[in-house]
Amino acid sequence: MEHVETISVAIVIITAVWKGIEGIINYRVQKKVKQAELRTATIQAENTMLQNWVQWSQTLEKRVKEAEETIISLKDIIDRQKEKLASMERQNKRLVRRLSQIKRSRHEKQQ
Repeated sequence: MEHVETISVAIVIITAVWKGIEGIINYRVQKKVKQAELRTATIQAENTMLQNWVQWSQTLEKRVKEAEETIISLKDIIDRQKEKLASMERQNKRLVRRLSQIKRSRHEKQQ
């Protein structure tokens, strides 16, 4: 009987030790799984951030290009307006000289 009790106690102790080892192994496995899930989530978040940054950068480049094109167009308009203004100023000077000539000739006729 003593052997049966001893064997029973040994089986209980071995089972308890086995369950303890199994618990430690499960804990380590779960810890590694959680770490891997965290790494995966971090990588996915970084990937999403990178994609968003690339998209934002491309949009910004497009806006800059459009702004540059608008600036060039506005510079062309300004240059044309300057040319028109210079032409109108020249025409105004000619008209002022012509008016002065007409006034002189009328003044001379009246005298």
